[in-house]
Amino acid sequence: MSSQQKFKYLIIVLFSLFILGQCSLEKKISSTLFRVPWYLKRADFWIQKVKDPDKELLKEDQIRWINRQAYIRGYMVHPMRVPEQKSGYNIRRALYRELEWFKTFKKYDIHNKQISYASIAKQLRYLMNINKIPRIIKSRYGLILKATPLRKFPTEKMIMKKPDDAPFDILKFTTLYTGEEVTLFHFSKDKRWAFVQSTHGYGWIRMKDIAWTYHKEVVNSFLHPEKFIVSLDWMVPVFVTKNHILTYTFLWMGCQLPMEKEEDHHYIVKIPVRSFSGRLRFKNAYVKKRKNVSVGYLKLTPRNISEQAFRMLGTPYSWGGGPEGTDCSSFLRRVFLCMGLNLPRSSISQMQLLRTIPVKGRNKHVMLNHLPSFGTFLYHPGPGHIMLYIGKYKNRHYVIHNKWSYTVRINGKEKEKYLKKVVVSDLFLEKESSSGSLYRKISRISLLGARS
Repeated sequence: MSSQQKFKYLIIVLFSLFILGQCSLEKKISSTLFRVPWYLKRADFWIQKVKDPDKELLKEDQIRWINRQAYIRGYMVHPMRVPEQKSGYNIRRALYRELEWFKTFKKYDIHNKQISYASIAKQLRYLMNINKIPRIIKSRYGLILKATPLRKFPTEKMIMKKPDDAPFDILKFTTLYTGEEVTLFHFSKDKRWAFVQSTHGYGWIRMKDIAWTYHKEVVNSFLHPEKFIVSLDWMVPVFVTKNHILTYTFLWMGCQLPMEKEEDHHYIVKIPVRSFSGRLRFKNAYVKKRKNVSVGYLKLTPRNISEQAFRMLGTPYSWGGGPEGTDCSSFLRRVFLCMGLNLPRSSISQMQLLRTIPVKGRNKHVMLNHLPSFGTFLYHPGPGHIMLYIGKYKNRHYVIHNKWSYTVRINGKEKEKYLKKVVVSDLFLEKESSSGSLYRKISRISLLGARS
């Protein structure tokens, strides 16, 4: 082997070692910045630090009051209070508003190709079937049959605001779950979608995921039963028969169904079903008697909050929620629905609804020392992110939250690392990013209890 060949081989070996070293360093830095001991991932570790874990943070009447405030202040709406006849003009205006909103930002498809408004607007207008909206609409009242997205337009096409941002489909507004109510106003050209008013606002729902009736009292009787069960796990199966073999649907955490009867091994519940024509019908189904189901709501105590939040540990991140997971705000919404607290859809609305503690000009570390674990929400903007404060350990404050990613600094360059799930972390996460740690970015601190 010539000296020239030896030199080439030496260069290749040194370069390979350098690359391996960089990978090892990157892995080491990443694991150092986000590494939580196993015992910090247990609800019992944190709840033992709470002075009175079974004390009710809010009574039933206080929870009902907060729920009412969410509607009074416009964070949520009552679909069942929509009049039986609705002006078609208002529905057309709502649809045109969505088209105007769609003009205001850059758009990319799933292949990261930028698309113009003009190239897609004609198709959307055709699908929205706006010209067929009558002057007066007879409202139809419906129930959701299974978890389904509430979308801005009657299409499953995914649109991003920037390239390589695939999980964040801006046409997905939120997710509606089994047993939630909506009011139907209009149908798409292909009859596959319905334009509805949900608790969270207007949007399009797949027709196959909804059943409807003209009689709102039928839906109201389903929504306000004498007894009901609440799902305490992320997915609780609802069975067609008593032998618990064939699954009809699933209840996601916080979902509820009317209870018809209680037997030795299961609850007999009422579920909404869809006739061939789409009309609302009901049938009995069966849910196993286990610890993942509660008859009525849980009490709103630190222990119950912690148990429900940690049941969700590891749940995947899903923008707008859905069968596959939650985002930061829908994670907290699902947890607190188990106790009857109906939080709004967005993180900033959740914070604004609750009692806010001024942050500006105050020492956050001292503040957190005196704020209740499992009763405190932390928020930072841009984009909005909400977290549940769980306590202090070794002079560090910890939260549980659904986090998509965080930033690390490697060789002077910032790099995005992905979590994509519900995690426990301290507030020093992202401390090496240019925007600063979670602790530094906190702009609002809120407590359970509505603003006066």
